[in-house]
Amino acid sequence: MFCYSRSEAYVAHEYEHPHFSPESGLSAEELEKKVRTFFDAPAGLSPVMQRAQSFAVIMREARIEVNPHTPFADKIDLGIRYGTWAGPSFYERIYVQRYERIFSERIPQEWKQREFARRAGISIPDTDFWHTCPDWGAVMELGIPGLRERLVAARAQKAASGELDGERAEFYDAAILCYDAILDYMARLHAEACRVGNAEFAQCIRALSEHAPRTLYQAMELSLFYMSVEEIGRERCRSLGDLDVLYAPFYRADLESGRLKKEDVRELFRFFFAKIHAGKRYADQPVCFGGYDEHGETAVSDLTLLALETYRELRISNPKLHIRWNEKFPDAALHLLVEMMREGNNSIVILNDEAVMRAYEKIGIPRQISVRYLPLGCYEPAIPGYEDARICGSWINLAKGVELAVHGGLDSGSGEYFMLRTDPAPATFEQFYAIYLEHLKSFVDFTMDNILKQVRYSYEVNPHPVYSATLQDCVENGRDVFNNGMNVRNSSIKVFAVASAVDSLLAIKHYVYEEGAITLPALSALLRDDWRGGEDLRMRIVKDARKWGNGLPEADLLARDIYRHMEEWIVGAPNGYGGVYRMGADSVNFSEVYGRGTGATPDGRRAGQPLSTNLRPVNGMERSGLTAFLRSALAIDQSAFADGAPLDIMLHPSAVEGEKGVRTLAAVIKKYFEEGGVSVQCNIVGAETLLAAQRSPELYPDLQIRVCGWNEYFVNMSKSVQQDFIDRARGIA
Repeated sequence: MFCYSRSEAYVAHEYEHPHFSPESGLSAEELEKKVRTFFDAPAGLSPVMQRAQSFAVIMREARIEVNPHTPFADKIDLGIRYGTWAGPSFYERIYVQRYERIFSERIPQEWKQREFARRAGISIPDTDFWHTCPDWGAVMELGIPGLRERLVAARAQKAASGELDGERAEFYDAAILCYDAILDYMARLHAEACRVGNAEFAQCIRALSEHAPRTLYQAMELSLFYMSVEEIGRERCRSLGDLDVLYAPFYRADLESGRLKKEDVRELFRFFFAKIHAGKRYADQPVCFGGYDEHGETAVSDLTLLALETYRELRISNPKLHIRWNEKFPDAALHLLVEMMREGNNSIVILNDEAVMRAYEKIGIPRQISVRYLPLGCYEPAIPGYEDARICGSWINLAKGVELAVHGGLDSGSGEYFMLRTDPAPATFEQFYAIYLEHLKSFVDFTMDNILKQVRYSYEVNPHPVYSATLQDCVENGRDVFNNGMNVRNSSIKVFAVASAVDSLLAIKHYVYEEGAITLPALSALLRDDWRGGEDLRMRIVKDARKWGNGLPEADLLARDIYRHMEEWIVGAPNGYGGVYRMGADSVNFSEVYGRGTGATPDGRRAGQPLSTNLRPVNGMERSGLTAFLRSALAIDQSAFADGAPLDIMLHPSAVEGEKGVRTLAAVIKKYFEEGGVSVQCNIVGAETLLAAQRSPELYPDLQIRVCGWNEYFVNMSKSVQQDFIDRARGIA
């Protein structure tokens, strides 16, 4: 068994400083030249065969490394450069270029309109190829050879029944070629492991090339190995699955047989988590714990606690932890998670099973199916193996609707109209609000139409036979996942910046229509000039206590009504290609990205500044404490959010001191969930700590901050993002 404490120096930065064997294959530069011939001069190959044949070359000819100091030893040279995050591989760059070229050629008008909407901070419609998740149950049950055998059997069955048309035959042939190449890659890794003397890994990878995993070590290696081969393109495997469900049978069998002791399992998890952390995948790599087992009881076990305690010990930010909470979730496990967050080890989001399943019911998926959901990406529920959820189809900016309504439909940045021209001087606030809703509806219509136009070309743009082979529907139908292979093909649209929108609407209501402090045309001119000459009014508005997030009925009812309309237009609406739309309420990092394209807003925000994030007040506007904030969030009907709705809790460390503080925060989270909240994530840090870290970063190298759906080290953030979190912390101090 490997010893992590002796091996840590050899694994912590192994991706940044690899040792690829020159004799094992082509360098990344040589390999890229060879692979590009499949795309530059395709010789009549279809997109899926371009993918399969080029993928096979990578599997069979890329340089590899087997690290002799770790049980999870495999690496492949794809020319990735590592900074704060892992950069793109050369193969990913090929597919990004292909994506942009095909869409700009096939739908030039819609693509141009999309680019305008992107620059203006309105919406960025996408087909979402990069949030994927295999059916991990099938991967563990069948293993790599079993997945291949299932493809061969399905192809033979289709041939026998007379259903093997050209398109299906090509799908099966491409997928089988990919899995043959993966098995060849595994053989190469075995030979290299023998050469460098890593006998444990050699035995493991040989076993996995012959059968499904039979031990915990084999199951963990298969998770990491499959993720690495799926992600060779632009796709990201956005969860490694519910680990206490997937690994529990192997864990119990290993303990009962005496193959492993609990300390051996801890060592495996140290290496497992460390490999993920060293890989630096963008936005971090999710793993899940919790939920229900096959008997309807909590899936949390001593394996869960062992894994969480090991993660806590390592004090790393990656992987990030997705936790499925339900009424059977043990209090001890919740308290452990709160303690971890209090210590700054807070790369954690906790989801409420009941709220997620209730949201799925709204789109026609019953609980006996949705109970299998898995959080993907940042915090978005999906049901791998059942639905193609496309969890990040677009983000719609609620605050942008206010900007356009104020200016009669004009985008203040470009001076152009988008979709609608509307009355620039409605007589009442009710009329103004109706115009605002018209603009939001136009955003929804545009986004859905643009996504549908893109989806028609998704198989040409980005086929993925490796991923598709893990999905039973795709195998039975003989179709790639991006060629309508799944029977349930849903889409997701996020709706964010609710606090910026509500605060802006309230400012218009009070200062234009009730007090008459300024006319709407005058406000429009002032905002187009970024508040120049109106600082007194701007500061009155900023200091006004009537802001969302403080439990005020006026603001809360407005937020609820906005989301009621968005639900009416989005949730369950047919998407035009075999599914319906889901809705989410998160922002990830788009509050800053969209903010750059959003002009000055009536809440006092200046042009280009960030918008409010997730279900969170505007920075500095959370003035009435946590209880009032939760009241505002719960006033929104969160049963609409099948695609997730993270509540960002930010607390000063003094609020959670001692055992009493842990019990109090745990009780707050449970109460929020019992009242219908979807998910919670926390930052427990004071402004004084952040300011000190900004002044002396060398003293705070491990200070983690939860950034929307992932963690970053504070010292690695830009000054503007650091300041954003300092402002948040000051607002709650």
